[in-house]
Amino acid sequence: MAFLVPGALVEVSGQVEEVDSGLQSRGVCSLQTFAQLQRCLPDGRWLALTQDGRFVRLDRDLTPCQSPPEFVLGPTSDAEVLAEALSSKLILEGYCVLEALDAKDQVERMLRAAEADLELSRVPLEFEPYYLGLESREKHGLIDFEDASDNLVRGFEDEDTRLTRLGDAISSKLKAQLGMRITGRTNLMVRQTFADAEEESCFKAGVPSSADRQQMMTLVKRRRLCMMHFLGPRTGTLRLIPKTGEEIRIEAAPGKLVLFTTERFRYSHTCEGATTTLQTWLLGQCPQYMMQSFGGDMTVLAPLAEKGLAPPKGENVMVTGIATCIGGDSKDHKCYWLMFNKAGTDTAVQTPISRWDINEYTADLPMQDAQAIGKSYTAHQAEAFDAEPSQRDRTGGRAKLGTLELNWELLGERPEVVITPRGQSDLRAAQSLGAALAGAGLGVLLWDRRGTGSSSVWASLTQPSLPEQEVEDLKSLLDSFSPQPCPVLLGLSSGGRLSALFGRKYPERTKGLCLLPTGDAKGIAQRLADAYYGDYVELAEQGGMEAVVNTAASHFNGLVSREALLRVDAAEFISAMNASRHFLGKSPGSPLLGLGLEELKELPKPTLILHHGLQDDHLHTLEDAQNLARHVQGQLVVEEDLDALHTKLAHFVMRC
Repeated sequence: MAFLVPGALVEVSGQVEEVDSGLQSRGVCSLQTFAQLQRCLPDGRWLALTQDGRFVRLDRDLTPCQSPPEFVLGPTSDAEVLAEALSSKLILEGYCVLEALDAKDQVERMLRAAEADLELSRVPLEFEPYYLGLESREKHGLIDFEDASDNLVRGFEDEDTRLTRLGDAISSKLKAQLGMRITGRTNLMVRQTFADAEEESCFKAGVPSSADRQQMMTLVKRRRLCMMHFLGPRTGTLRLIPKTGEEIRIEAAPGKLVLFTTERFRYSHTCEGATTTLQTWLLGQCPQYMMQSFGGDMTVLAPLAEKGLAPPKGENVMVTGIATCIGGDSKDHKCYWLMFNKAGTDTAVQTPISRWDINEYTADLPMQDAQAIGKSYTAHQAEAFDAEPSQRDRTGGRAKLGTLELNWELLGERPEVVITPRGQSDLRAAQSLGAALAGAGLGVLLWDRRGTGSSSVWASLTQPSLPEQEVEDLKSLLDSFSPQPCPVLLGLSSGGRLSALFGRKYPERTKGLCLLPTGDAKGIAQRLADAYYGDYVELAEQGGMEAVVNTAASHFNGLVSREALLRVDAAEFISAMNASRHFLGKSPGSPLLGLGLEELKELPKPTLILHHGLQDDHLHTLEDAQNLARHVQGQLVVEEDLDALHTKLAHFVMRC
């Protein structure tokens, strides 16, 4: 029988002898499945691994598998042939489904190791759609084999090696046929669905830092191929959602291994009850600096001979754009480098990480005069300046309102637009938008709400809840200007809710509304109410204000003035947070959380409703934006391009 070779698939029917990996008998079992031949034993029988993970001893009278799966990944599969077939499938259809043959003992060892030694947590809510998939709410953990326990290494090293080899084999094919260059993959991720709502409530989503957001964006941009191995014990549903066309539904049963290209598909994994999945992404090349044929990351540059001056103290900034002026009267980069080449010297151009005082380095003089005082030849050979509105057009301060101090910044002469940023972010999150509107000649007021940025972390409330109190805070801030302004209110996400509440209560002080709404189209009202307020009630009840301040995932942990929160009465804090949680969750189904459908009709005109055009943002859905525009009889603008959006916003404000 020529087909009887290691790796062949055969039918298994009836009574067979089950053995362990050491060929010790485990008794007789009745099976109706298929198996992959592993090796021929000395007595002429075959050792085989069945679809459900049993090692069995089979007689020589075997029948080929009549209905084999399209792809099978087992210990004796031909890696080269399998990689060729998988690559072709990925190129044509963008995904493939394999039957992964794993010994039951190995799967159980992985599950035990994860339960015993792997600490699982929940990612921030805004990361879940991109990291775990649309509508996927799970806990997860990453295995770093350099720091992992021996138990985790023993449990998962074989699976990690198998996925690495499979990825390497596929990568070479994809590069040859698609030009897709794979340079690495992520650490193995173990993800588990929640057993029930009670377990889910025990895993609180963290609050991401700017570094977390940057890492997430880097991962999203580098992902090329996703690999998901479903361990079980339950069967879920994996949905692959193409940019166009019908979605693909795959039964995520134990033993299934699914590969798909992230360029063609978004995805969603759901399961009723607790089940475990292994996942990793194959990654594209890291961003590199290139200049003609010279390039690489910063490690290719020689270290500087001198460290230079220390960076100035004060606030750090992020460079969002750079323009260069090439020295030596060079007309282009090629001439610039030829200048150094002809001079017989080497050079490196480096942009400083921190903002440097340019007066310490440069002088606006002819080169010879500047060199005479040691000021023109610098590590970065450039003069830096802000392209935003000049400092004389930018003012700021702290409005003292009783025991509350609010931090604010004004671009221009008077507040024609007030921007309130998203979530629990401070005014820096809206500075780029503010600069764009100020560049159009508008006066823009940015501010930190209480409990954010540099404003007071806490002050006694005169209103029942924080959302209602923030309306009064904004009114008091506007009242501090003379003459008192009547601006257009521009609010993003939670800032949109505040702006709408203000406009409804004080229509005479509102010239217009621009809102990017957070609604309940995806049933997130109560989850957000818990994330913003409810979680802190539990912390304060269990550990007092020390727990609120010191818990790593707490928003208050990252505030400059967080120590002031330790002096706040816990009962007052808990009462305010409970009222705020109730306020945010009181309007299920509303396209703008915090306001009911009848209340939306009372918003002042004109109103502009914004949406960024992204389909996988469950906090700010297009459906909510459309419903809100219909209820308030406002204009809807859906725009992915930021520059175009800024232009439309400026035109709207000018027409108000």
